[in-house]
Amino acid sequence: MQQVGLNADYVSRINYVSYPSKAACSQHVTHSVSPPLTFGNGGAQIEYKSTHLNYLQHSRYIFGDRYTFFNRMAQELVFGMWNYGQELQLGNINIANIITGMTYEDENRDIQSCDPLPFHPIHDSVHVNFMRARFQRHKNIAMAYYIGITKSEYKSKQAQLI
Repeated sequence: MQQVGLNADYVSRINYVSYPSKAACSQHVTHSVSPPLTFGNGGAQIEYKSTHLNYLQHSRYIFGDRYTFFNRMAQELVFGMWNYGQELQLGNINIANIITGMTYEDENRDIQSCDPLPFHPIHDSVHVNFMRARFQRHKNIAMAYYIGITKSEYKSKQAQLI
């Protein structure tokens, strides 16, 4: 590789191939952040839901460490509470103070506070709108290259490769 000017020790670009889930991106269905809690909008325990994967129980390896996992789960909790409060038309919900008051136990069994939110949905509306536009662009690009293959077709083609 050195002959063509490429250095294997230096990464200049990373490319992610993304096939966004229509259900996740378009919010056509709910996604389980936690197992059914049997209260709130979650309703009663339904047998088939107990087999579904959820972020709380099945995603720790994705986040890598406890710091990242607990901070992300705290953000999910706080933004869920924020959305619920907005629907209820509650005012003066200080989500910035709520999240920094949350704690978790790190790898060394020390108690850590969660990080402040990276943005506030109202105070940082310009940033929120920018991120929405960025997400929409990503989704549009992905849909432009969408090949329309179902899961069963994908599995069939993968089996043929083996």
